[in-house]
Amino acid sequence: MSPVFSQIAKATALRISGRSLDALRQFDRLDPGSQTVQTVFDTQGGWQLLLAVQSGVTAMLAGEFSRALTHFDAAKLHPLRGSLVFLTRDAYIKSAVIHCTFGDVKTARRDLAQASRLPRSTSWVEPLIDAEAAMVEALLSADSAEAINLFLDIPLRDVGELWPFYVVIMHRIYRRADRLHEFNTHLTRLEQLSFPYEKGVGFSGSVFRLTRAAMSIDRRDFEAARWFVSETDDSFTGSKILSAAIDLYDGQPQRAIDSVLRFSLHSNALRQCELWQQFILAHAYVSLDRPDEARVCLQATAQRCGPILASDLEFISPELNDFASATTGWPHHAMPRARAAATPLKEQPAGLTSREREILRLLARGTSRTEIAEELFISINTLKTHLKAIYKKMGVSNRDAALLRAKSEGWLF
Repeated sequence: MSPVFSQIAKATALRISGRSLDALRQFDRLDPGSQTVQTVFDTQGGWQLLLAVQSGVTAMLAGEFSRALTHFDAAKLHPLRGSLVFLTRDAYIKSAVIHCTFGDVKTARRDLAQASRLPRSTSWVEPLIDAEAAMVEALLSADSAEAINLFLDIPLRDVGELWPFYVVIMHRIYRRADRLHEFNTHLTRLEQLSFPYEKGVGFSGSVFRLTRAAMSIDRRDFEAARWFVSETDDSFTGSKILSAAIDLYDGQPQRAIDSVLRFSLHSNALRQCELWQQFILAHAYVSLDRPDEARVCLQATAQRCGPILASDLEFISPELNDFASATTGWPHHAMPRARAAATPLKEQPAGLTSREREILRLLARGTSRTEIAEELFISINTLKTHLKAIYKKMGVSNRDAALLRAKSEGWLF
């Protein structure tokens, strides 16, 4: 067996088992010469093409999106090879997946179009590539109902290793359609499946918690949002952005500014990530009554990221929306389509304290009363008093009814 193939197989096995960072290190140990791009003739039997795609997939799951795109670009440059044409198509589609979720939607459309021009093969991978393309098409659809229908038609069995992107894309689609409570049901089901990942490691190990954090921000439950983010990979750009967003919406704009400025100096952000960072900065400056800095920030954003699209404003806040509509050079026509960030979709039961929410969350995990009392260092009688208060505030009479209401309304993890 070829040494290169052995290393690719070992790295792929690590990735499939959920150890994406270990797999990425394994790819890093490959001979640099084996990764040379062949642009005219394939003299290595397709090894460079296979290596580029497998390295790209591994980087995707590890959360190294810019690095993944570099690998996929190398695969696109590789001469087409009849029996391996599916790898080239796969590179285009996976590039589109990254761009539609974290990068440039225009590039995603171009990659999707390029992939459609390539011939299909008889490989078993083709249905998986089709599923990934359908995910991109659904997210790029301007019609919310059509997007959901396209998405629901995707067989879950064909999502394969890109299940973390499946989660993110589903969240975006249902959020745009104002159907987050329905999405919560889907998310809960997905969380109960045995997807391979290391908790809190890379993108795969963070995606469920990051999604829950984003949903908590929409409900203005910043305590829950902070806890969810604390359970993610703190080196992942998405974790850093959400952490800064929590600071911003929780009334700590200067802390949000400090966070964004600190990590943006060392990041090679994709377009959408760059926009989210700049939107947080601009909103924070507006909150601190520093309009000149906010204006400069918005103008620099348009210069660095190109024309601002209506879809770019999906997570913009009402405050920044109002400010930007009066800013020179800002796309006024796109503003009415912006979605208000951090707007509660449904109020949580009125008056629940942080201790009461924690008790309810422990109950939802199946923790017994004795275990809850021990974990919170309170007596059973004190716990009973808390439970009576929770049930009264929620308008229910028992534990099951409280959990049913909380879960059905999508505000309890």
